[in-house]
Amino acid sequence: MAPILWAPLFVLMISAIIYLTLLVYFSTQHQTIKLFTKPHKTNYPDWSW
Repeated sequence: MAPILWAPLFVLMISAIIYLTLLVYFSTQHQTIKLFTKPHKTNYPDWSW
């Protein structure tokens, strides 16, 4: 009974960790891209995605 109860929580925890790492990765990528494209003025906001 216990593994059946713990399996969805385990999957949810792993997906949350993957989501957080992807979020941190994309935010750091966005910061580097913003640093490279700093001289150009853009009309769209910083967090367009």
